[in-house]
Amino acid sequence: AAKTEASAVAAHEATVHSLQSELTDSKAVRCEKELGLVMEAEERNQIVSEMQERLLAAAAEGRRSAERLQQLEAEIRDRAQLVDELSRKLEEAGAEKNIGFGKRLLDLDSDAEDRSAEAEVVDCSGCLEDLRERLDERDRETAELRAQLAEASDNAALRIDRLESLLESRAVAATELLARLEETEAQALYSVENDAQLQTSLQAVRVYPGFTERTHRLVFPFEDKFAPDMPHLLTIVPSGVVENSKVLEPQKEKGLIGFAYPQSISDEFAESPVDQQPGTNVDSSAAVNGSTQLLRDTAFVWRRQDGTNALVQAWPTNLNEKFRQDFEISEGVNPDSAKFSPQAVSEFQEAMVRLF
Repeated sequence: AAKTEASAVAAHEATVHSLQSELTDSKAVRCEKELGLVMEAEERNQIVSEMQERLLAAAAEGRRSAERLQQLEAEIRDRAQLVDELSRKLEEAGAEKNIGFGKRLLDLDSDAEDRSAEAEVVDCSGCLEDLRERLDERDRETAELRAQLAEASDNAALRIDRLESLLESRAVAATELLARLEETEAQALYSVENDAQLQTSLQAVRVYPGFTERTHRLVFPFEDKFAPDMPHLLTIVPSGVVENSKVLEPQKEKGLIGFAYPQSISDEFAESPVDQQPGTNVDSSAAVNGSTQLLRDTAFVWRRQDGTNALVQAWPTNLNEKFRQDFEISEGVNPDSAKFSPQAVSEFQEAMVRLF
């Protein structure tokens, strides 16, 4: 049993020894492999460093080559310009030589032609003289015809000028006559209208003993509230006549007064000029921008929504103590819509807004 156990121990030790040998061998192999890998990594790093140095050197060489290339291109351009300039000079010199040579050839050709044509010229001298005489005769006839034509044109121009002056004078005379006729017609129409109004007024007037008038008016006290503005007042009646034309200066106790009922004006009178109404007393300041002003262009005439033309007949007044004693004044409130028409009040306000 002891031998058996000793042999088993010896076998076990041999196994352990063999294992240790293998382990030592494997470690040696691993160390050799690791050492080889380290050497390969160092070689690769060295190779990479060498490659980087070569690349840097190549890049520097490339930059130097590019700079040299630019210099060469500049030299090539300069030489090309020089060549172009030399070519241009050579072309000019060659053209001058060709022109001189061509002139010489032309001179030689013309001399030859002249020498060959002398005989023909001598032979045809008689024919040329005949042709010259005929041409001279034609020129004389042409000059005579031109003189006659010029004289006829002058006579026609004189006749046309006389006719134009005669027509202008007759047109002026006709215009003046027409203006006189229109003025006479307007005056006659105005006289007829005034006669008709006078007859109507005479028929409507009645006299009663002890009668006291009670009037109702609309008043706008502008006074000096709109200074320094000075609007132009036109007092227009329904017949289209402007009874009053005045510049409203800003002053205390000054106002405009109008009727308490609405008024209207026809389209014919609304479209008529302000400064051409019969009996009108209007100065030149009533024009708009230097042109003729129509009644519809004023602040007192405009078209209503129903198609009729509104008219506000206003005239200046003094709002003094006597005025306040004669009238019962109601401000801002309509005391009696039967006596003070709301339409008249609204249109009077509209006219004041337009005027001021």
